[in-house]
Amino acid sequence: DLTTSTTNDSTSNGYDGTKTAADNPVEATGKIWKAQSFDGNDRIGTNLTTALTDFTVEIWFKDTGTTAYERLVDKSYNTGFWLGRDGSAANTWKSGIREASPYGISISLTDGSWHQIATIRSGTTHYLYGDGGAVSNSNTVTGTALDNTTLAIGAWGASGSTQQRLNGGSIDEVRVSNI
Repeated sequence: DLTTSTTNDSTSNGYDGTKTAADNPVEATGKIWKAQSFDGNDRIGTNLTTALTDFTVEIWFKDTGTTAYERLVDKSYNTGFWLGRDGSAANTWKSGIREASPYGISISLTDGSWHQIATIRSGTTHYLYGDGGAVSNSNTVTGTALDNTTLAIGAWGASGSTQQRLNGGSIDEVRVSNI
């Protein structure tokens, strides 16, 4: 539920997210329920600091086509994972999970439409799926667990960071699960 100042974890785990006056996305029409609309100044911080090993992150998002570094979900670029746009290529979405260079894999999804995207780590393999069809994978992931950096929605994971924020898009239904 991404509709209040506290974004509630729908499980019993208590990994709620928070919005502050300075980082305050606004409610928007979502794909599933209500979404949060990000304008490049917004961020939802969570209290998820778990050092994940094998996991899946799934998200619904809609982007307006800004071609900049943008994060949908991020938990430390170098020692965790990230999911978003990494550069200036339109319609290109990437994800990275503790991989050797080049850091991350990509798929093509048309900007301006709702998309479901999932990134999965299974051992030393990383998969990236988009809309149930687009797929990319890498076998260069280190076996080390992710660090305990805070998971952020709509921005770079570093607490208080103003970098790589989603600029002109909406996020709905973020799910993180162990596999």
